Amino acid sequence: MTTAIKQSKSLLSKLLASENIHVIHDAEAKTASFDISSRVLRLPVFKDMSDELYDMFVGHEVSHALYTPFTDDDAKTIKEHGCLHGAFVIAEGNLNHIQIAHQYLNVVEDARIERLIKSKFNGLRRDFYIGYRKLHDKDFFQIQGENIEEVSFIDRINLFFKIGSILEIPFTDEEMVFVEMVENTQSFDDVIEVTKKIWEYAKEHDNNKSSSYADFTVTKQGDGNEKGGIVVDMTSDGDPSGGNDANPAPASARTQKNFDDNVKKNFVDEETPSWNEPEYYAFPDPILENIIVDYKIVLEEFCQASVSSPDAYVKGAKEGIEFVKESKRVVNILAQEFMTKKAAKDHQRSSINRTGAIDTVQMMNYNFTDDIFKRVKIVKKGKSHGLVFFLDMSGSMSGVYEDTVKQLIQLVLFCERVNIPFEVYGFTTRLDNTGREAYIGDRENIDSYWKVPNLPPMYNTNMMQEFNLVNIFSSRMKKKELLTMIGNMITVCSYYRNNRFYVTLPSRMFLSSTPLCEAINAGIDVVRNFKAKYNLDIVNSIFLTDGEPTGCSIGHGSNTYYHKRGYTMKYDTRYTIESNMIKMFKVMTGMKAISFFVNDSKTTLSEWVCDAGRGENHGKRVDSTILTAMEKSYVKEGWTTSFKDGTMYDQKFILRGNRSVEYVDIDEAISSKKTNSAICNNFIKAMNKNTVSRVMLNRFVELIAKD
Repeated sequence: MTTAIKQSKSLLSKLLASENIHVIHDAEAKTASFDISSRVLRLPVFKDMSDELYDMFVGHEVSHALYTPFTDDDAKTIKEHGCLHGAFVIAEGNLNHIQIAHQYLNVVEDARIERLIKSKFNGLRRDFYIGYRKLHDKDFFQIQGENIEEVSFIDRINLFFKIGSILEIPFTDEEMVFVEMVENTQSFDDVIEVTKKIWEYAKEHDNNKSSSYADFTVTKQGDGNEKGGIVVDMTSDGDPSGGNDANPAPASARTQKNFDDNVKKNFVDEETPSWNEPEYYAFPDPILENIIVDYKIVLEEFCQASVSSPDAYVKGAKEGIEFVKESKRVVNILAQEFMTKKAAKDHQRSSINRTGAIDTVQMMNYNFTDDIFKRVKIVKKGKSHGLVFFLDMSGSMSGVYEDTVKQLIQLVLFCERVNIPFEVYGFTTRLDNTGREAYIGDRENIDSYWKVPNLPPMYNTNMMQEFNLVNIFSSRMKKKELLTMIGNMITVCSYYRNNRFYVTLPSRMFLSSTPLCEAINAGIDVVRNFKAKYNLDIVNSIFLTDGEPTGCSIGHGSNTYYHKRGYTMKYDTRYTIESNMIKMFKVMTGMKAISFFVNDSKTTLSEWVCDAGRGENHGKRVDSTILTAMEKSYVKEGWTTSFKDGTMYDQKFILRGNRSVEYVDIDEAISSKKTNSAICNNFIKAMNKNTVSRVMLNRFVELIAKD
């Protein structure tokens, strides 16, 4: 089976199910099945199968996804006995009969869900009819040469609803009542009730063989149905009669077992290489109240730390105030560009319409024009914006930490300037304030950070470590709190700037590992909650990181699947783990993701791009023309953007360390020179520098202002 066919059938499954179910083509699967708890559709690697047959299998299993419910009782009964709870009810708790009861339940449920899927998607009727005709011609039910009148009642019901439009299936008047009951089932509760009645009838009549089938013969008109799999494996190799049970079970549904066996024998590709076995990962959900440390707690921790190092914090506060003043021009540019872009968008949304009322001034022109009505300008509501920042607080950031934090502070000041909501979270594995070496806590406490979803054992959910999102800045802050936090963060930067000179810091502010995957996973809920809280239309997420996540053991091979709350995706080796997760983040939030990476000034762009760990291309060869263009921008202007298809971010800005984004005041630039030639030269230099800095700012603002 080609990759294109797999992708097309996966897409068909999702369209039919009207949800992003997880579709897996499993080389080890022997039949198609749908797990109604984890929303996973598993299809074998079919060989020599027509489109009609394939679509029939997909339609059947998708109908289970749409219409077969799954309750806590089902989960418990499946775990204990391997069948749905309804089978336990039908067998009245008799464990000797429960597997046979499950077969009966499945036959009746198949009839219902196939009828419903064909009613919902009429185009599938042809696929079911052609598919079952082909399978019957090949005797998949193994009934050729048999007297259908002597086949068990449940088997005749199964055949009637699958190939009743092809083959005459005889029923007595008494039996026809039950057939009509099956035909009229609407809910799963109806299925259980009807199955129980058929079960009781079959126990008496199949064992006594007292019925005559010559009285009544019926042929189902229209189309047939199909059984492409089971909700759980319900075939039973045990004694249908229940051994020496005084109250024996009725005959099993052998036609369905024959069908399943023939599907495995004829269509499942047994030669698929075993080394291509897929890997499955399911991301747990974050417990945000235990992960997020609010800025008020962070401020209090800084306050306690400053008692031991008052001079360092006073100096940091002064540097912070000075940096805010220095950043005013850059912030004003950002604000001006942002408001200009928003005004342009508002202008695009505006329109001039006639009101229907006569304009008395224009009425004098009635001899020349019909346009004598008053007009009104209608401006559609603009989009509301918000920003969420995620700051990497890992040890590998130490060389560029100050440059990165200062870049972040300027962006925070921009948000405050244009009055848009924002939150800044630093992600770290330092969880408390008990001392400088307080790294992550006891691994036994992992459940206090993550809620692991209820999924089959094949899913690896143990890939998220404990971590915190430290709320450093927030639009909820008062002006004084914001300035205080800026001073505190400048103090942290000075600690690393001066080769870790002695200053007391809150434990969680020391750099740690890189829980980037954890931050992206938790960030999905953070951004959704932020958007809902402020009723925003657009939320842009900014990641300031050097990548290289730690602690997240996620595969990224050619047959790897990721799952989170119904969202599923297959990845290959084209992208790094970071990009894989950013793609999931963007799909699940519906918002843009932008990255800022401040590169060490000692590392060339070529070294960074081609680094398999940090680089954009994960070790792939980069086109020399693209790399040359990036290098030119990077060397001349101090920044560049990632090459096309090198990242899943909407834009990745790569900035050279120790070079801040500036805006040069032209008046100041020319006032310091006295000669005309000196003034001219300095003016040209200032304009060039001014243009360079504004290019990046314009690119960034255009991204976040875009609808």
